[in-house]
Amino acid sequence: VLLSALFYASFFGQMGIFQLVGLFLGGCLVLDYAVFSWSGYSENQQIPFSVSVSALTTGASFLVLSFSQIVAIHALGTMVASVTFIGFIIVYGFVPVMVRRVES
Repeated sequence: VLLSALFYASFFGQMGIFQLVGLFLGGCLVLDYAVFSWSGYSENQQIPFSVSVSALTTGASFLVLSFSQIVAIHALGTMVASVTFIGFIIVYGFVPVMVRRVES
């Protein structure tokens, strides 16, 4: 979540209330994806396809909102999309490593 906030601030400047709400919402979504990825990977040795599809479609849906002319919707969509995509990449890369480390 912090990495996404730094990414957003470096490209788009200062953050307002809608970016903070988007950061919280995106962080909650990524936490949910991480829990389900961990659970699925510890059982089947692979991240469930449903978690991957859910993360990608959620990110794409909020990315569409970032094309809005309304500033609040644009800010919320951009932040949630960036948090979701960055979080998905981190979860997809680190969950297998962490599960193997815990099991051994």
